[in-house]
Amino acid sequence: MPIVRALVADKKYSVRLLTRDSTSPRAQALLALGNVSTLEGSFADEDVLREGFRSCDGVFMNIDGFNTGEKTETYWAIRSYEIAIEEGIKFFVYGNLDYVLKKSGYDSRFRTGHYDGKGRMAEWVLFQNQKNGDRMGAAVFTSGPYMDMVISPLTPMTPSVEDGVVTWRVPLGKGAIPHVDLEDCGFYVRWPSTIQSGRTAWTSKSPSSTWPMQIWLRHSRRSPGIRHGTSTPIWTHIGAVH
Repeated sequence: MPIVRALVADKKYSVRLLTRDSTSPRAQALLALGNVSTLEGSFADEDVLREGFRSCDGVFMNIDGFNTGEKTETYWAIRSYEIAIEEGIKFFVYGNLDYVLKKSGYDSRFRTGHYDGKGRMAEWVLFQNQKNGDRMGAAVFTSGPYMDMVISPLTPMTPSVEDGVVTWRVPLGKGAIPHVDLEDCGFYVRWPSTIQSGRTAWTSKSPSSTWPMQIWLRHSRRSPGIRHGTSTPIWTHIGAVH
Protein backbone atom coordinates (compact mmCIF):
# COMPACT_ATOMS: atom_id res chain seq x y z
CA MET A 1 0.00 0.00 0.00
CA PRO A 2 2.80 2.54 0.71
CA ILE A 3 4.13 1.98 -2.84
CA VAL A 4 0.80 2.90 -4.43
CA ARG A 5 0.35 5.89 -2.11
CA ALA A 6 3.76 7.23 -3.09
CA LEU A 7 3.16 6.75 -6.81
CA VAL A 8 -0.16 8.60 -6.91
CA ALA A 9 0.50 11.20 -4.19
CA ASP A 10 1.09 14.09 -6.61
CA LYS A 11 -1.15 12.67 -9.38
CA LYS A 12 1.77 12.48 -11.84
CA TYR A 13 1.18 8.74 -12.14
CA SER A 14 -1.88 6.58 -12.39
CA VAL A 15 -1.65 3.01 -11.07
CA ARG A 16 -3.33 -0.18 -12.20
CA LEU A 17 -2.94 -2.83 -9.53
CA LEU A 18 -3.57 -6.55 -9.47
CA THR A 19 -5.86 -7.89 -6.77
CA ARG A 20 -7.67 -11.14 -6.11
CA ASP A 21 -10.71 -9.23 -4.87
CA SER A 22 -11.40 -5.62 -5.89
CA THR A 23 -14.12 -5.37 -3.19
CA SER A 24 -11.72 -6.14 -0.32
CA PRO A 25 -11.11 -3.36 2.25
CA ARG A 26 -7.47 -2.95 1.20
CA ALA A 27 -8.30 -2.71 -2.48
CA GLN A 28 -11.06 -0.21 -1.74
CA ALA A 29 -8.69 1.88 0.39
CA LEU A 30 -6.26 2.08 -2.53
CA LEU A 31 -9.01 2.97 -5.01
CA ALA A 32 -10.04 5.81 -2.70
CA LEU A 33 -6.61 7.43 -3.24
CA GLY A 34 -7.58 8.40 -6.78
CA ASN A 35 -5.67 7.69 -10.00
CA VAL A 36 -5.93 3.98 -9.10
CA SER A 37 -7.71 1.20 -10.94
CA THR A 38 -7.80 -2.53 -10.20
CA LEU A 39 -7.51 -5.70 -12.24
CA GLU A 40 -8.82 -8.91 -10.69
CA GLY A 41 -6.85 -12.10 -11.19
CA SER A 42 -3.60 -13.87 -10.41
CA PHE A 43 -0.01 -13.01 -11.29
CA ALA A 44 0.29 -16.66 -12.35
CA ASP A 45 -1.91 -16.07 -15.42
CA GLU A 46 -0.32 -14.82 -18.63
CA ASP A 47 -3.55 -13.31 -19.94
CA VAL A 48 -3.95 -11.28 -16.76
CA LEU A 49 -0.34 -10.09 -16.92
CA ARG A 50 -0.76 -9.01 -20.54
CA GLU A 51 -3.97 -7.14 -19.76
CA GLY A 52 -2.33 -5.48 -16.77
CA PHE A 53 0.82 -4.43 -18.62
CA ARG A 54 -0.90 -3.26 -21.79
CA SER A 55 -1.05 0.55 -22.14
CA CYS A 56 1.19 1.03 -19.08
CA ASP A 57 4.65 2.61 -19.08
CA GLY A 58 6.16 0.92 -16.04
CA VAL A 59 5.83 -2.18 -13.89
CA PHE A 60 6.60 -2.79 -10.25
CA MET A 61 6.56 -6.58 -9.84
CA ASN A 62 6.62 -7.84 -6.27
CA ILE A 63 5.85 -11.57 -5.96
CA ASP A 64 5.01 -12.92 -2.50
CA GLY A 65 7.73 -15.55 -2.54
CA PHE A 66 7.15 -16.42 1.10
CA ASN A 67 3.77 -17.89 0.11
CA THR A 68 4.40 -18.96 -3.48
CA GLY A 69 7.76 -20.67 -2.95
CA GLU A 70 11.00 -20.50 -4.92
CA LYS A 71 9.85 -22.52 -7.94
CA THR A 72 6.81 -20.34 -8.59
CA GLU A 73 8.76 -17.12 -8.07
CA THR A 74 11.45 -18.31 -10.48
CA TYR A 75 9.04 -19.11 -13.31
CA TRP A 76 6.78 -16.08 -12.97
CA ALA A 77 9.61 -13.62 -12.46
CA ILE A 78 10.97 -14.78 -15.82
CA ARG A 79 7.62 -14.69 -17.58
CA SER A 80 6.61 -11.31 -16.15
CA TYR A 81 9.89 -9.81 -17.39
CA GLU A 82 9.50 -11.38 -20.85
CA ILE A 83 5.85 -10.35 -21.19
CA ALA A 84 6.71 -6.82 -20.05
CA ILE A 85 9.11 -6.49 -22.98
CA GLU A 86 6.54 -7.95 -25.37
CA GLU A 87 3.85 -5.53 -24.22
CA GLY A 88 6.07 -2.46 -24.63
CA ILE A 89 6.78 -1.64 -20.97
CA LYS A 90 9.39 1.12 -20.72
CA PHE A 91 10.71 0.38 -17.23
CA PHE A 92 10.51 -2.77 -15.09
CA VAL A 93 11.20 -2.72 -11.34
CA TYR A 94 11.54 -6.09 -9.62
CA GLY A 95 10.85 -6.32 -5.87
CA ASN A 96 13.89 -8.05 -4.39
CA LEU A 97 15.45 -9.42 -1.21
CA ASP A 98 19.10 -10.18 -0.50
CA TYR A 99 20.52 -13.37 -2.02
CA VAL A 100 21.43 -14.73 1.41
CA LEU A 101 22.85 -18.07 0.27
CA LYS A 102 25.27 -16.35 -2.12
CA LYS A 103 26.23 -13.65 0.38
CA SER A 104 27.01 -16.34 2.97
CA GLY A 105 29.50 -17.96 0.59
CA TYR A 106 26.98 -20.65 -0.37
CA ASP A 107 26.73 -22.01 3.15
CA SER A 108 23.36 -23.78 3.28
CA ARG A 109 23.07 -23.19 7.02
CA PHE A 110 21.99 -19.69 6.03
CA ARG A 111 19.75 -20.64 3.12
CA THR A 112 16.52 -18.59 3.24
CA GLY A 113 14.07 -19.67 0.57
CA HIS A 114 11.95 -16.55 0.12
CA TYR A 115 15.10 -14.37 0.09
CA ASP A 116 17.17 -16.56 -2.21
CA GLY A 117 14.28 -17.05 -4.63
CA LYS A 118 14.13 -13.29 -5.17
CA GLY A 119 17.88 -12.71 -5.10
CA ARG A 120 18.51 -15.22 -7.90
CA MET A 121 15.86 -13.67 -10.11
CA ALA A 122 17.02 -10.12 -9.43
CA GLU A 123 20.43 -11.07 -10.79
CA TRP A 124 18.73 -12.72 -13.76
CA VAL A 125 16.69 -9.59 -14.54
CA LEU A 126 19.74 -7.32 -14.49
CA PHE A 127 21.80 -9.80 -16.52
CA GLN A 128 19.10 -10.14 -19.17
CA ASN A 129 18.72 -6.40 -19.42
CA GLN A 130 22.34 -5.97 -20.45
CA LYS A 131 21.10 -7.14 -23.87
CA ASN A 132 17.53 -5.83 -23.65
CA GLY A 133 18.18 -2.33 -22.32
CA ASP A 134 17.40 -0.74 -25.66
CA ARG A 135 13.84 -2.07 -25.39
CA MET A 136 13.13 -1.71 -21.67
CA GLY A 137 14.88 -0.25 -18.65
CA ALA A 138 15.10 -2.40 -15.52
CA ALA A 139 16.06 -2.13 -11.88
CA VAL A 140 15.66 -4.20 -8.75
CA PHE A 141 14.41 -2.76 -5.48
CA THR A 142 15.94 -4.54 -2.48
CA SER A 143 14.26 -4.25 0.90
CA GLY A 144 14.40 -6.33 4.08
CA PRO A 145 12.64 -6.90 7.42
CA TYR A 146 10.18 -4.12 8.20
CA MET A 147 10.58 -2.03 11.34
CA ASP A 148 6.88 -2.60 11.91
CA MET A 149 7.69 -6.28 12.57
CA VAL A 150 9.46 -5.50 15.85
CA ILE A 151 6.11 -4.53 17.40
CA SER A 152 3.85 -6.88 15.41
CA PRO A 153 2.56 -10.31 16.46
CA LEU A 154 3.73 -13.61 14.94
CA THR A 155 7.07 -12.37 13.57
CA PRO A 156 10.63 -13.49 14.46
CA MET A 157 11.08 -10.14 16.25
CA THR A 158 7.84 -10.13 18.25
CA PRO A 159 8.65 -8.89 21.76
CA SER A 160 7.41 -10.25 25.05
CA VAL A 161 7.03 -8.61 28.44
CA GLU A 162 9.34 -10.13 31.04
CA ASP A 163 9.18 -8.78 34.59
CA GLY A 164 7.51 -5.63 33.29
CA VAL A 165 10.17 -5.06 30.62
CA VAL A 166 9.57 -5.24 26.86
CA THR A 167 12.07 -7.85 25.65
CA TRP A 168 13.23 -8.87 22.18
CA ARG A 169 14.96 -12.24 21.91
CA VAL A 170 16.48 -12.97 18.52
CA PRO A 171 19.31 -15.52 18.03
CA LEU A 172 21.77 -13.15 16.36
CA GLY A 173 24.83 -13.48 18.58
CA LYS A 174 26.84 -10.37 17.74
CA GLY A 175 24.96 -9.82 14.50
CA ALA A 176 22.67 -6.99 13.43
CA ILE A 177 19.68 -6.59 11.15
CA PRO A 178 19.10 -3.71 8.69
CA HIS A 179 15.42 -2.81 9.05
CA VAL A 180 13.42 -0.81 6.52
CA ASP A 181 10.41 1.45 6.92
CA LEU A 182 7.44 0.54 4.74
CA GLU A 183 6.56 4.17 4.19
CA ASP A 184 10.03 4.89 2.81
CA CYS A 185 9.77 2.05 0.30
CA GLY A 186 7.38 4.06 -1.86
CA PHE A 187 9.98 6.78 -2.44
CA TYR A 188 12.67 4.32 -3.52
CA VAL A 189 10.39 2.39 -5.86
CA ARG A 190 9.29 5.62 -7.49
CA TRP A 191 12.88 6.86 -7.82
CA PRO A 192 13.92 4.57 -10.73
CA SER A 193 10.35 4.53 -12.00
CA THR A 194 10.53 8.15 -13.15
CA ILE A 195 10.04 7.03 -16.73
CA GLN A 196 10.57 10.35 -18.48
CA SER A 197 14.00 11.18 -17.01
CA GLY A 198 17.18 9.23 -17.55
CA ARG A 199 15.82 5.85 -18.59
CA THR A 200 19.22 4.66 -19.85
CA ALA A 201 21.04 5.96 -16.79
CA TRP A 202 18.82 3.94 -14.49
CA THR A 203 19.10 0.64 -16.32
CA SER A 204 22.02 -0.58 -14.22
CA LYS A 205 21.25 1.29 -11.01
CA SER A 206 19.12 -0.53 -8.49
CA PRO A 207 18.10 1.17 -5.24
CA SER A 208 18.11 -0.62 -1.91
CA SER A 209 15.91 0.73 0.85
CA THR A 210 18.47 -0.43 3.40
CA TRP A 211 21.43 1.71 2.36
CA PRO A 212 20.21 5.34 2.23
CA MET A 213 18.71 5.16 5.72
CA GLN A 214 20.17 2.17 7.50
CA ILE A 215 18.65 1.44 10.85
CA TRP A 216 20.63 -1.38 12.41
CA LEU A 217 19.04 -3.01 15.42
CA ARG A 218 21.88 -4.54 17.42
CA HIS A 219 20.41 -6.82 19.99
CA SER A 220 23.23 -6.30 22.49
CA ARG A 221 22.25 -2.69 23.17
CA ARG A 222 20.06 -1.77 26.12
CA SER A 223 17.77 1.16 26.74
CA PRO A 224 15.68 2.06 29.81
CA GLY A 225 12.60 -0.15 29.90
CA ILE A 226 13.74 -2.18 26.87
CA ARG A 227 15.70 -5.41 27.01
CA HIS A 228 17.40 -7.08 24.06
CA GLY A 229 18.29 -10.77 24.18
CA THR A 230 20.62 -12.83 22.02
CA SER A 231 18.52 -15.89 21.95
CA THR A 232 2.43 8.04 -16.33
CA PRO A 233 0.52 4.90 -15.78
CA ILE A 234 2.24 2.21 -13.85
CA TRP A 235 1.06 -1.35 -13.40
CA THR A 236 1.87 -2.80 -10.02
CA HIS A 237 1.53 -6.26 -8.55
CA ILE A 238 1.77 -6.22 -4.78
CA GLY A 239 1.18 -9.59 -3.21
CA ALA A 240 -0.48 -8.21 -0.09
CA VAL A 241 -3.43 -6.70 -1.93
CA HIS A 242 -6.15 -9.34 -1.95
